[in-house]
Amino acid sequence: MERTTCLVAGGGPAGIVFALLAARAGVDVTVLEKHADFLRDFRGDTVHPTTLDLLDELGLGEEFAKLPQRRVSAVQLPLRGSFATVATFERLPGRHKIHCHGPAVGSAGPAHPRC
Repeated sequence: MERTTCLVAGGGPAGIVFALLAARAGVDVTVLEKHADFLRDFRGDTVHPTTLDLLDELGLGEEFAKLPQRRVSAVQLPLRGSFATVATFERLPGRHKIHCHGPAVGSAGPAHPRC
């Protein structure tokens, strides 16, 4: 391809979401990504509640929910042989009150071995 209406440099989260929105609006989009795959551990292994809300708005929430993931609703730390809850996500605004942790898209296993 030698011509495009919109060129997105980089297939990271921001570039891909922008490309999706532009394509849905009828813009001819080309995404350039220097890597041949997404098998790097920094891509998509933690998804925050506001991002889950955005995925719902984009119509991608149900498909995302089918991916392997661990849903975290609270943070606990070891304390004197037990665990103490130091934070919960129940009072966050929006529909989702969890963080999702799981394998990066296309990776061979969990991003967090203890999942």
